[in-house]
Amino acid sequence: MAKAKKKLDGDTEKLGLPEGGFSRLPRCCLEILDGPLRGERLAIDGSQVSVGSGADNDLILPDPAVSQHHLVIEKTDEGYRLRDLGSTNGSFVNRLKLEQALLTPGSEIWIGQTRLLFRTVVDKVYSGQSGVGPAGMLGETAAMRELFALIQRVAPSQLPVLIEGETGTGKEMIARALHDLSLRSSGPFQVFDCGTADRESLRSDLFGHEKGAFTGALERRRGAFELAHGGTLLFDELGELPLDQQTKLLRVVETGEVQRLGGEQVHRVDVRIVAATNRDLDARVREGRFREDLFFRVSVVRIKVPPLRDRRDDILLLADYFLAQQREADPGLRAEGFDPGAIRRLWSHPWPGNVRELRNAVLRSLTSASGQLIGEADLLLQTNGVTIEPETPQSLEDAERAVLMRVLREHDWNQAATARDLGISRTTLRKKIREYGIELDA
Repeated sequence: MAKAKKKLDGDTEKLGLPEGGFSRLPRCCLEILDGPLRGERLAIDGSQVSVGSGADNDLILPDPAVSQHHLVIEKTDEGYRLRDLGSTNGSFVNRLKLEQALLTPGSEIWIGQTRLLFRTVVDKVYSGQSGVGPAGMLGETAAMRELFALIQRVAPSQLPVLIEGETGTGKEMIARALHDLSLRSSGPFQVFDCGTADRESLRSDLFGHEKGAFTGALERRRGAFELAHGGTLLFDELGELPLDQQTKLLRVVETGEVQRLGGEQVHRVDVRIVAATNRDLDARVREGRFREDLFFRVSVVRIKVPPLRDRRDDILLLADYFLAQQREADPGLRAEGFDPGAIRRLWSHPWPGNVRELRNAVLRSLTSASGQLIGEADLLLQTNGVTIEPETPQSLEDAERAVLMRVLREHDWNQAATARDLGISRTTLRKKIREYGIELDA
């Protein structure tokens, strides 16, 4: 049986498209659809993988029609590039014989009698230990692990997605992850903010206009649909879209055709619709404030993002991340962590502004912290724009649970190391873990 030197394993890896280098590429693999090794897969973990019948390849194919060194797939700043190595029978990408080709998820590669599928790794659930999900989102709780897995399953499809969640929960990051892990990742990602759109120019912003269509239209302009052609169009805060404009939007969603304001020509557009809202659209439909037919069109898949108060075990993980991120940007900062009082305060705050509010609170605390640890008095938390002074924590139990979670995480969930760090026995630690219902990852 032939072997692959690199295989998919349990290690987690940051997906999404952060700035710079190969890290912006989604994690991909080769899956053998037809041929002697049908069903096997090879993860593209390094800068390149080699494929051929020779024993020194990363993917070794026992196919007599495959050359000893047949092709390589390399990570480049443009994306994943296939390069034929002068093989005898050639390499075919989507039925075209090519010496080089940029691959997109879904590309089929024929070499000899073997058919390969180039795809994103969408069937792998993130391990809660690393806490890193698509687009760099963070979370170790069961709710966030389920969210990450759902994003991976949904992203490769063309189905419209409705993302529901409170302000500051990261809805746009999720939309970006859906785009980056989709077959449209090489196309544009366009955001149309329904909450800030000017009512007078809204139609022009959506559908575009021709020169002279109205006073001030000095040149032709493409709207959001045309700008997103071949990619993804995010309607942020869709619940704020005026009722009369919902009718016009529905027509484009149904037909895939737009007509610029003042123009006669109809333009075909190919976009995937993703919508985000902090409103209860079900209630708005019942109240007659949102069109039911449009609602059903955009909510084929619904993703509900949990508020931060419902995943408190992620608060310290996020706070530590924001602190480390700022320290990296400004090495002159003294604060390296949070003291117990600050931890209790972070844990007990309701976080109505969710992750965005937490990040702002951590950054504000750095301006007032004078020592190596941020104290409770340094956390000037705000609710509805009003600063809340430090108050008595909800309970010592909450604070103790938070400290246990923090130290367990620091030691990668190793109980022996955690017990040593806390100065308690492993028996006591296990009792506390059971008492507070802390989920341990294997």
